[in-house]
Amino acid sequence: MVKRMSIKNNINLANVTMFYFVGDWCPMCVRATPIIMKYLDFIGLESDNLINYDIKRGKREPKEIIDKYKIIFVPTLIIFNSGKEIGRITERPIKSWEEDILEIINFK
Repeated sequence: MVKRMSIKNNINLANVTMFYFVGDWCPMCVRATPIIMKYLDFIGLESDNLINYDIKRGKREPKEIIDKYKIIFVPTLIIFNSGKEIGRITERPIKSWEEDILEIINFK
């Protein structure tokens, strides 16, 4: 586990934007959302830099957004740096939400 006390001081989120695709009908989303939101608040991601998309049951709407970002499973968190996608976590993290987010944004 990454030491939490050192994270906030060593992370640069100036150009980071995250898109979070979630469905209130999805049990994994219901479990993951509070963890993700608490962690993003902890690391200092500005609320303007997090865009939430409510995906309807069946993952057909909003169609233009689902197609554009190729959303197949929820929850999906896509992380951008300066407008370029640098990584995504789809459905389940590999290690944990915290560690996977840190790896994507290149925490050192």
